[in-house]
Amino acid sequence: MSFTSSTRREFLKSIGTAAISAGVFAKCSNIIGENILADRRRPNIILILTDDQGYGDVGFHGNKIIKTPNLDRLAREGIDLTRFYVAPVCSPTRAGIMTGRYHYRTGVTNVGSCGDRIKAREVTIAQSLFRAGYATAIYGKWHLGDNYPMRPQDNGFEETIIHKGCCLTPWFRNNPPGENYFDPYLFHNSEKKKYNGYCMDVYTDLAIEFAKKNCERDKPFFIYLSTNTPHGPLNVSEKYSGPYKKMGLSDYELEYYGTIANIDYNIGRLRSKLKNFGLDDNTLIIFLTDNGASGGNMKGWPQKLRGRKASVYEGGIRVPCVFHWPGIFEAGVEMDRIAAYTDLMPTVLDVAGIAPPEGVKLDGVSLMSVLTDQQATDKERTIIIQWHQGLNPQLFRSFAIFNQRFKLVQAVGGFHNSGKFLTNEYKYELFDISKDPLEKNDISSEYPEVVSEMKQQYEDWFWDVMKSRGPDPQEIYIGSPHENPTKLMANASFVEQDEIPNYITGEWPSRVLRTGKYDVTLFFHKGLKSNGILSFSFRSTNLKEKVKKGITQFNFKDVHLEKGSDWLHAGVLTSNTLIIPTYIDIKFKEN
Repeated sequence: MSFTSSTRREFLKSIGTAAISAGVFAKCSNIIGENILADRRRPNIILILTDDQGYGDVGFHGNKIIKTPNLDRLAREGIDLTRFYVAPVCSPTRAGIMTGRYHYRTGVTNVGSCGDRIKAREVTIAQSLFRAGYATAIYGKWHLGDNYPMRPQDNGFEETIIHKGCCLTPWFRNNPPGENYFDPYLFHNSEKKKYNGYCMDVYTDLAIEFAKKNCERDKPFFIYLSTNTPHGPLNVSEKYSGPYKKMGLSDYELEYYGTIANIDYNIGRLRSKLKNFGLDDNTLIIFLTDNGASGGNMKGWPQKLRGRKASVYEGGIRVPCVFHWPGIFEAGVEMDRIAAYTDLMPTVLDVAGIAPPEGVKLDGVSLMSVLTDQQATDKERTIIIQWHQGLNPQLFRSFAIFNQRFKLVQAVGGFHNSGKFLTNEYKYELFDISKDPLEKNDISSEYPEVVSEMKQQYEDWFWDVMKSRGPDPQEIYIGSPHENPTKLMANASFVEQDEIPNYITGEWPSRVLRTGKYDVTLFFHKGLKSNGILSFSFRSTNLKEKVKKGITQFNFKDVHLEKGSDWLHAGVLTSNTLIIPTYIDIKFKEN
């Protein structure tokens, strides 16, 4: 079923935006491929999130080298939001997507060092949809907490097949061995299993299977297809990287574009299966990426946005975003109204006809009025984005505030100088972003009143989100029947360095739920590089043991742990190195 622009507006007026889920759409039948019109029912929703793919890393934004025919088609048949914004790094973006709230409110501040853990009190898209009768699944990357109560299955997902930590690869050694891009070990509702194939192919196979199963059950579904690609180290088959070898690209660009080619292939495959199942007209697909490209502007893209991942300039926070819903959204539209990652939850709930969670302050707004009617008027809005390393947000450090025309940027202190207050170094730049998307011309001296007003808006926002944060970070629960043993992952991307980086902590905010005896096993999967002193401490428990070079694990038996909250510390101190365990198992035995 399809609509012209005028009939679409009349249709929406007749049912109301929040009741869009009551539209007439195709229904799956048990005979796959048969397309039957059925009674009005809520749409299926597929949210596709890629990792570290920049604004220009798609064909439909003018890249002359990269080949993304399926993504280009998705944009051509849907709405391309050309000014869509996210946080500069992944966990903050993911927290905002899941909750509709600025990531500072959710307790998520960083991508490691305990800053990537969502508060147990938060209400997610998946929880709201599941409570309203949707089947819910996540495949791929979560990165909002590996332990109870932060796991996806604790936050509304009934089917979870994910990797832990930030990355699926020993290139980052915070994951147990064997978690690779090819034939990966993944966690199916916390049970570790091996899957055959390339990781993105596996995630897509699982998503297709979930869609088919719920299609046959006549049950609406929400799939969060959240891939760890094209995040480094860019392991991909030559089948995808090979076609780029003759284009004069660096090895990095070869693999990067090849990884995106695999993403594109799988999106095409997913859409083809949805059509076979008779689900394409009844499925909202949202595609976006979690931050700017880690490598910055790649070859082939003529419009070089300023900055990259971890920056609050456009190259770090402006990403491709497409909404696709045949018959509801007009095809081939480029929408330049500003929108942000916090808008996804209110929009999805609007689509499904579900009220926002009671008592929760959503920072985002539903985009349905402007997505369904390009002539609709909407309230002038302001979006604020801030991120820097460290657990504690700092006023004026690495932030951007913008409306449809102006953008005020203070970019100092983001990725570097972790933990330091840099007030004297701050530089405020103002851009007319509607005319200067490349942020070349600082006009702050021409509009001092705009700078002053925006700084005040930002400061008011900062203290508002700080007031609602509560204690940070979210604690890991130890001794819970929901997770026993508790598996603590390393708190940073790299461990076992030659020196102690300032982002390696060797500490975990924890809450022991039951006083009693626990077995504690510390794993060092590459083996210790030298002799040292291993320590493990929590509250009144303080254990030390001499350990020898080469060991891969060490066991403390019948360790007494007291009920309560504190920071758990563990690591091996050698003459010049703090070695953090790859992971730690803590198993409750008895009271």
